[in-house]
Amino acid sequence: MVLGELFLTALAALAVENLFFTQGMGFARVLHGAQKGRDIGLYALLLTGFSLLSSLLMIPLGNLLPTQEFVWLGLLGAAVMAACYLLACLVLVTLCPGFYRKVRWCLAPAAINTVVFSLPFLGRLHQWNGWQAAGFALGTGLAFFLSTWLLTEMLPRLRSLDMPASFRGMPGVFLYLAILALALLGFARIS
Repeated sequence: MVLGELFLTALAALAVENLFFTQGMGFARVLHGAQKGRDIGLYALLLTGFSLLSSLLMIPLGNLLPTQEFVWLGLLGAAVMAACYLLACLVLVTLCPGFYRKVRWCLAPAAINTVVFSLPFLGRLHQWNGWQAAGFALGTGLAFFLSTWLLTEMLPRLRSLDMPASFRGMPGVFLYLAILALALLGFARIS
């Protein structure tokens, strides 16, 4: 039963995160990661860690709110993520300054994207158990990694001289992402 909850929550997060990636939110980081072809795993790992930590903190804190309105849950989610970001910076600067210097460029964007990606789940986030929070975090990281990897694999083909000039480069990227979004919608069974 617990493994089933973890798997279903990971699939739900994977579907929603990929919708965000193909709708523009978080797109800049995906495109940047795909063009550079490096640090994709690191960013996905940070996104997973921030998602897990903030989700686990939202479970008890969300129930403390007097009302479960989206605005208040959103503000609480942003505050929790800001606290997680500051805690991560403090811990890394204190315990692993060399590692912090390597990852500081992507800590803030990973924290901000964690808030953006959790928006569709804010109404339920505080009702989850730990396994569902872990499934959400794994789905978030996996969705980012898969989206970036697919884009990384396709970018050289989208710059090919065999393509018509009007579709080369960014227009080809947008067409590719639109087709990818349709495929993901089909797998998610969203109409």
